[in-house]
Amino acid sequence: MLIVCLISSVYGILLISTSAVSNPAGAQPYINRQIFALCIGVVLFLVFTLIDIRVYASLWKWLAGFNIGFVLLLFPFGKGDKGNTSWLRFDWLPFDIQPAEIVKISFVVLLGYQMYLLRDRINGFLPMLSILAHVGAMAGLIMVASMDLGVVFIYIFAFFSMAVAAGVNIIWFLAGGLAVGASLPILWNYVLSDTLKQRLIIFFDPESDPLDRGWQVIQSKIALNRGNLSGTGLYKGTQTQAGMIPEQHTDSIFTAAGEELGFLGAMAIVLLLVVIIGRCLYTAVKAPTLYGSIICAGIAGTLIFQAFENLFMNVGLTPIIGITLPFFSYGGSSLISMFAAMGIVSSVRFHPVSRWERNI
Repeated sequence: MLIVCLISSVYGILLISTSAVSNPAGAQPYINRQIFALCIGVVLFLVFTLIDIRVYASLWKWLAGFNIGFVLLLFPFGKGDKGNTSWLRFDWLPFDIQPAEIVKISFVVLLGYQMYLLRDRINGFLPMLSILAHVGAMAGLIMVASMDLGVVFIYIFAFFSMAVAAGVNIIWFLAGGLAVGASLPILWNYVLSDTLKQRLIIFFDPESDPLDRGWQVIQSKIALNRGNLSGTGLYKGTQTQAGMIPEQHTDSIFTAAGEELGFLGAMAIVLLLVVIIGRCLYTAVKAPTLYGSIICAGIAGTLIFQAFENLFMNVGLTPIIGITLPFFSYGGSSLISMFAAMGIVSSVRFHPVSRWERNI
């Protein structure tokens, strides 16, 4: 797992080196910060591999406080663009911090412990209500603090993945689907910002505003079409080198691979992500305890949603909601949190069943 994650991250740095050249400061500052984040990520992978997951359960109160407190920092210090305030930016840090990216890992660990404690009665009304309250409170806090709907979806998808692993009855999923459908008018009229509404509208008709809101998806498709089988050559993509695609080194890094390295380069990204996700799911299935299985399923869920939402939005199959491609996109918080998450998955296989897990 560590080897595949390293290959993916180095591939991502290569893509950052070509997709960020049009930025005023050039690509080198982004490369340096990504390498720095990668080094931290590898250390965290090794550290979390060595920590038995039962330690997290004993620290659940501290994890809950960390989750709430870290997100609350966005109210006085949150900064961002395009209608969100997702980032903590301080001059003394080499890169911005996105609390929701960091907290999603501790959220999965904490929610997994709650589901594990309720495992024998998880389909009861009150146990499920407490779980939904946990998820709803965290998702609501992040939405209010950051106004970033895309990140909220990651938490929701992680919950669904964990619920499947924990044995939640399908009736609850059907009820949840009906509740979401019934709440759509309320969300549209009273919750979603005008920016988010425009993104959804542009998804169905990008040509309605080709020079502004529809620009990114249109230019992404042009770049991918130019690549053909083997691409135009590294550092030779017309769209990429001209900086025609907004946020290409973050949200749209897949288009740089598609244009300059072609279908083969794009499929290499897909295959690497599939291997990583497959390893997480395999560990979830083979985990010696339900607690480890739930955690691995939750981490796999975050990866599945982030990876395929990012890939699909760049080819126009889903709305653009500003989600990075795990391990490949520029972003210190994302890279560090992903390596930490993989370390937790590694820990599940590294540690045998403990007396604590047998008796709890």
